[in-house]
Amino acid sequence: MASTAATAPGTSPADAPPSSVPAAALSCAQVTVHFGTRAVLTNVSASAHAGELLTIIGPNGAGKSTLLRVLAGLLMPQTGTVRIASGASAASEDLFDLPPPRRAAMLAFAASSTGSGSTGLSGAAGLSVGQYAALGAAAVWPPRSPEAACRAVGRALARVGLTDRATDPLGVLSTGLQQLATLARVLVQIDPQDSPDPTTPPPSLDGRVLLLDEPTSAMDPRHIGKVLTLLRELTSRGCAVIMATHDLTLASHADATLVLGPDGTAAAHGPCATVLRPEILQAVYGVAFETVHRPDGRTLVLPVH
Repeated sequence: MASTAATAPGTSPADAPPSSVPAAALSCAQVTVHFGTRAVLTNVSASAHAGELLTIIGPNGAGKSTLLRVLAGLLMPQTGTVRIASGASAASEDLFDLPPPRRAAMLAFAASSTGSGSTGLSGAAGLSVGQYAALGAAAVWPPRSPEAACRAVGRALARVGLTDRATDPLGVLSTGLQQLATLARVLVQIDPQDSPDPTTPPPSLDGRVLLLDEPTSAMDPRHIGKVLTLLRELTSRGCAVIMATHDLTLASHADATLVLGPDGTAAAHGPCATVLRPEILQAVYGVAFETVHRPDGRTLVLPVH
């Protein structure tokens, strides 16, 4: 698993000189986004490597969802670049130059269930949970056979714990369970498992990238733990996962964190141990933080209310 060195505020390893660090699975450099006259992101650079879980944190309005939309290729920035690497080669390509089918084969995006960056689930509320998860197969090119698509949906629903809800309308599920259904949808897209034999070892996910916008915001602690375990299973197979979250405890389980400040600049980017510090978080959130040392050796940084 690749790790990222801590950097000064507003910089990232994407700006560093070439070294022995492998090419990033997905990276952005000097990304700036304006909505009208308002700057949402300013010169943001970040990267995630194969097998790495990168979290994006920051206060409301800092540009987390906007950055994910840029990284997903859904929003063209006014300046800056986004590059994606193939698992078969260290070379990277401009994400916006890739045709949609090829991009969808490499990258999946689950938007937040709320907020302006959300694609919303209202249009899919009448679909069953299984039908909604099957939408992930529509993004795969070349298309899977109906049998392979059905296997992929069944596996994905089992992995998120929704097998018994497969025929329920999506609209009757709680928001937290809808988030699990959305996770199942992107699993169908991003995970190429295609063997009817459950004993077949799962394939490598090198070259695959999963983007998640607040995927656990409405979940209870048990389901958050389930999602974290699932994401770690994906990274263990080489997938790069980039997740925006307000849950600092969840962020502490990541390999690296990008902190966005209220002005849409990168306040810090690097390993969690060097980024999730009271002085950095207090500067961007405007409230005091304290360090809590757990008996198992883990360190948490929590707000003081």
